[in-house]
Amino acid sequence: MKHRTLAIILIFGSLLISGCGNSSSTKNQQRARIMVMPSDQLLDRFKSLDQNVINGRVITGRNYEKYYLNDSDAKFIISSIQDGFIKYGYPINDLEQTLKSIGDREIIDEVSGVKKDAKTVLLNSAHPDIIIEVDYNSQKDYSTRSVQKVLSYSIRAIDAVTSKVVATIQDAKVSGNGKERLSSVELLQMALSEKMEGFTQSIDEYFSRIGREGREITVRITLDKNSALSMKSELSNGDVLADFIIDFMKVNTLGGSYNMALNTISEMYFTDVRIKTSFNDGTQYSAYDFARDVARSFREDLNIQCRNETQGLGDAQIVIH
Repeated sequence: MKHRTLAIILIFGSLLISGCGNSSSTKNQQRARIMVMPSDQLLDRFKSLDQNVINGRVITGRNYEKYYLNDSDAKFIISSIQDGFIKYGYPINDLEQTLKSIGDREIIDEVSGVKKDAKTVLLNSAHPDIIIEVDYNSQKDYSTRSVQKVLSYSIRAIDAVTSKVVATIQDAKVSGNGKERLSSVELLQMALSEKMEGFTQSIDEYFSRIGREGREITVRITLDKNSALSMKSELSNGDVLADFIIDFMKVNTLGGSYNMALNTISEMYFTDVRIKTSFNDGTQYSAYDFARDVARSFREDLNIQCRNETQGLGDAQIVIH
């Protein structure tokens, strides 16, 4: 009887372990791809941010290479945060390695000769799902008997496509509580160990939701200044160009979800456009890919030529010839 009872307990225990393993495996699937980046405030603090007015627009210039040189803790801070996400099973786009792979390519706009924003180039090259934006500052606390370093930090998870803030963790005063003199990196690691689980849970919930409901982008369709067409032009099939575009949006957005924000004779602009997040093979589907599908439909269905001028991850732009 004892042997039979023991056997039942062992079988039940193995089922529990198997069930827990499956749950953990499921939880680790479809993790958001992460890129850890310094915030603009952090770049500014280390004299790696500048703003210029070009054609009436304020252009922010971010110099990440200069930040790495000016902040002696930069590599260790970013690496420690990345390590925290790796332990939770997230794929990582390493900022420093991406910078090296880009080099000087794509930094200068071929048409205008103007230097492109480094952040836009990085995101277009790496295609992360979530940006982990880091801001921190450390200073000495003279109120203690042994002068210690005190850290304040803010870490935000931001949708790389929409720039929506997904989750935030922050603390105005992290210290070693008089036990020992800790470095900025050690203080941050200590703080993150207490908050990473809730932080990653918020990221998982958000990423799971956009997987079901689609990712939001904007779509702008304009006419080239030399185009003989207008949005009110009748097509060979008797349809109107603007109506064809609206029909395309209804069919090719998730749940027909979009908002027409502008409809003029030369431009149509849509916000809150929900698109799928990936192709069938799991690779990321972005605003550029959606714009490419729009352009293909124009060529194949209407014999209308156009060009895809999409630059960022979340703003599709098509120009009709």
